Amino acid sequence: MSIKFNHITYIPITLLIVFTIGIASTSFRWALANMWYFNASYHINTWSKSKLVGNKHDYDEALSAINKAISYNPEHPHYHHTKGKIIHWGIISEFEEKHKIKQIKELYKRSLTFREAWPVVWSDLARINYLIEGLSIETQMYIDKALFYGPYKKEVILEILDIYMRSWNVLNKDKIHLFYNKLEALTHQPHLLKNILINAEKYGLSNIICIQIKFNQKYKSLSSSWVKNEYCK
Repeated sequence: MSIKFNHITYIPITLLIVFTIGIASTSFRWALANMWYFNASYHINTWSKSKLVGNKHDYDEALSAINKAISYNPEHPHYHHTKGKIIHWGIISEFEEKHKIKQIKELYKRSLTFREAWPVVWSDLARINYLIEGLSIETQMYIDKALFYGPYKKEVILEILDIYMRSWNVLNKDKIHLFYNKLEALTHQPHLLKNILINAEKYGLSNIICIQIKFNQKYKSLSSSWVKNEYCK
């Protein structure tokens, strides 16, 4: 006895096949995107350790990798953020023109449209906007967003402290209070405070931090620390 299928039976089967193919195709594209993303991230990690981009070929390879990642998954926030960081390295290494900094800003903003509650990108955006127009109202808005979403995140604190030190002569009382408030958060993390002190020395501001370490009771844990002995003699 033969079994007959009518067209009603074929409809759900066809839909299931189409759905399965669609899921498989999307998963494959996302896997490819992730592969290229990790390739690009490897370059950034290498540059971060050596503080420079090895050569133009490495830079072009990293940029090509992240562009491929974005082409396979254009709505992934990490990919746009990573592309911005790569171009920033390109500007620092003089492989890109300085005006490309505005493209970095747009990439960070695009990243945030897909994941707004990402404090590190807000602080990175604050840094880029500071480089474009200084400590403007817009820059402060990005700082506020970074602190709202990540008030205790070390990357956010380090970025904001650095921006404020660069702008020390124009800070109002509220911003100076915020600076010292966030500085206190590093009292039990001398390895992070070291980074701040190195930059403070570069900006001629070592005294504003060392005086706190030497005389403020809130910094008592650092009174005999190696960071004090090395940077606040």
